[in-house]
Amino acid sequence: MTYTIQREAPTGLLHMRARGYGTLVEARDVLAALRQSTSPVEHARILFDVRDLAFIPTAGEGRVIAEWHAALSVAYGWRIAYLTRQDAQFGLVRMVEIVSGLRGAAAAVFTNEVLALAWLNSPDFSGPNH
Repeated sequence: MTYTIQREAPTGLLHMRARGYGTLVEARDVLAALRQSTSPVEHARILFDVRDLAFIPTAGEGRVIAEWHAALSVAYGWRIAYLTRQDAQFGLVRMVEIVSGLRGAAAAVFTNEVLALAWLNSPDFSGPNH
């Protein structure tokens, strides 16, 4: 898997794009890179774009990834809009959203980038409208 993380000026939004095949270890590495790109006081807004990622984790791997995302999102105050395809990937990323939400994180899954960005930039993070 390859990924890029860019901070978009002037909004400060972090845009993470993942491509290719991946592994559970690489999923952890992406989160470590995001953690190094932000601080807990920043309460970063992150567009997590996995539409070009071929990695579809097993249900068990998905649960591990969900717990990692939830823990970091809560600890760092991240607001994450997950941008995904409308296939099996959507269901697994939805599990990440649900687990994160149960832990108190602001997270939502979208298949439309315009809606994802609107949610990230909205002052109301009570939930997605997709």
